[in-house]
Amino acid sequence: EEIGEMLGKGQNVEAVKAATALYKKNKKNPDIICAIARQFLANKDLDGATDFALKAQEASKNKSAAAHLILGDIWYTKDDAGNATQEYLQAIELDPKDPAAYIKYANVYKDKFPDEAVAKLEALAVERPDLDVNLLIGRCMSKGNHMKRAVHAFDKCNKDVMGIDDISDYAFAAFMSGDSKKALNLADFGAAKNDTASVFPRLRLYALTTLGENEKAIEASKTLSPVEL
Repeated sequence: EEIGEMLGKGQNVEAVKAATALYKKNKKNPDIICAIARQFLANKDLDGATDFALKAQEASKNKSAAAHLILGDIWYTKDDAGNATQEYLQAIELDPKDPAAYIKYANVYKDKFPDEAVAKLEALAVERPDLDVNLLIGRCMSKGNHMKRAVHAFDKCNKDVMGIDDISDYAFAAFMSGDSKKALNLADFGAAKNDTASVFPRLRLYALTTLGENEKAIEASKTLSPVEL
């Protein structure tokens, strides 16, 4: 954290010195070296992040899934999807139970190759049947603007245990898919769970308007500020 604070303040020379000193004391500990690399990555110092991620690989004899994750994130930051996904695949091979690499891999492909993204998340379900992979697929497809596929995945989830952000994405995906009735029901459900979230009254207004429930839509609009409208 101290290294990250230095980088955040622009004290790059001091940060490199501190990181190097910490590395020298932990040359055989890839977890600590990866933690150093993450500090550089978090502060957008890709050269420093790469240097320490490669050092972590060396320390682990190229068996550190975490190091491959960091390298994947570095390539992704550089808009190099090919190298990013290769690093994520290496991470999956080394630690097939860790969902992080599957999610990151799917994120790379979600926009243009949704089938590939979904397939990788479905592969995670085999390794981790304890996870709600349909929820992960719903999130991924929603971010990739594949709304019908997002709804299809969210439909398989237990919305009673879904977080507010997921319910919001579910409702928005339903509305954008043309199912205003489902969007309205989800907006009401979300508002009942969190009546301070402005997204649900707004979605409710949109759904009511689309459904032709004009009087109800007018009443719904009165609960929103001009900015929210």
